[in-house]
Amino acid sequence: MAMSPWQRVRTRAHLFVAGVRRRMTLGARVAVFDGDKVLLLRHTYIPDWHFPGGGVEPGETAAESGAREVVAETGIAP
Repeated sequence: MAMSPWQRVRTRAHLFVAGVRRRMTLGARVAVFDGDKVLLLRHTYIPDWHFPGGGVEPGETAAESGAREVVAETGIAP
């Protein structure tokens, strides 16, 4: 069933407002290898094992963020 013009306007307005209220966050995860081993972390606030990573700050590239997060979470410098 097709939406009426009014429903389209309401839907677009809702999505716009929801997008403004909840800003999207860009994140980076890093796979660190040493031969046949891979580095995984276990955080206290989320279950299971994960690659090191975190949020990308404004003006920062994903690669810069990944390197910063590896150092912050593991102490291993690139």
